Amino acid sequence: NAALRMAQGDLQQDIDTSGTDELGTLARSFAYMRNEIQQKIEEFSRLISVTETPVKALVAIILTR
Repeated sequence: NAALRMAQGDLQQDIDTSGTDELGTLARSFAYMRNEIQQKIEEFSRLISVTETPVKALVAIILTR
């Protein structure tokens, strides 16, 4: 079940969004949420990589005092 695997953190699940009924609408909503979560994870990863080195440098300076 794709919804269960997504709930467990596997955001690579394919979601059939072709339906035109309420289930199709729900599937499109799930796909949208999955994409938004993936984008936020990528943004956080970029922020961490940008801030990690300066923070480590500051910690090193503080610890050597």
